[in-house]
Parts: sequence; C-alpha cells; structure tokens
Amino acid sequence: MINSFKKKSIFFIILIGLIPLLSGVLVSVLFSIGQLSTGYLMWMITAITTVLIISISIPLVRVIGQPIAEVSSLCQEIVHGDLPTKVEITCKDEIGAVAESLSKIASFLHDTKIKLDLSERKYQLLMEGANDAIILLDSENGRIIKSNKKCEELTGFSENELLKMKFDDLHPE
Repeated sequence: MINSFKKKSIFFIILIGLIPLLSGVLVSVLFSIGQLSTGYLMWMITAITTVLIISISIPLVRVIGQPIAEVSSLCQEIVHGDLPTKVEITCKDEIGAVAESLSKIASFLHDTKIKLDLSERKYQLLMEGANDAIILLDSENGRIIKSNKKCEELTGFSENELLKMKFDDLHPE
C-alpha cells in the first residue's frame, strides 16, 4: 500500500517531469507563429521553466516541511522538559510514525516524572517525620550524603557539618 507521503511525492515528480514538456509546447506554439527569435526563445524557455519549478516547489516544501517541523517542535518540547500528555498526529506516513513514537515517549516520561515526584515526596516525609536518626551513606566511600533532624539533634552537628563527614567520623569504633 502506498502511503500519503509517497503518493504526494509521485504527484510532484510527475509535475516536475511535465515542466519541460509544458514550457516546450508553449514555446513551440509561439515559435511556429513566428513571434520569437532564437535568443528570445532560449530566454523564454528558461523563464517559463523557472516559474513552473518555483510554483511547484513551494507546495512541495510545505507538504514535506510541515510534518518535519511538527516533529522537530515536539522534540524541542521534550528536550526542554515540556512533556505533552497528548500530541495530535496529522500525517499517517513515516514522519507520522516517528511523531507517534515521540508522543509515546513523552507520555511515558510524563508518567514517570509524576511517579518520581510522588516517590520524592514520600521520601521527604519519611526523612522529616522519623523519630529515629537516619543517615544515608555513599556506599563507595562512606561519606554522609543525607541526614534528618533527629540525627542532627543526637550528634550535635548541623546538616552541613554532617555532609562533610564520613560515618567513621561519627562512630570511630
């Protein structure tokens, strides 16, 4: 099955192929009437061909460029952290498939960000509300990377002071 992008491409290829034929027919008719000299004939062929190519190229660029611009815009939104929950896909060709995949990625990232934010809130509530001293350590070097208020009360060190220490500094035994 030929998709819409290929159909449009074939249409424009046929039109571009007809440009020399159309300009040639027009020039031949004018030349046969005897209204054109040879130099003027060459200029006329060039001018007609240029006008036809430009008039066909502008819609072609729009047909191809608009979906690509939409996908590019979606990528920029994702890169900047603006995760749209629903993206309207206007084309059903390869570019539309890429846009659909990006839309699914954006939706997945949006859902994951919501879950991460919820998890972060639960973590903060646990750290702040605990009646026990909690210290989080870097497993590689034993440095303190997080502590709660109860830990500060028990040790007498501020959070900033604790973050500069290793666990062995608190409990040397």
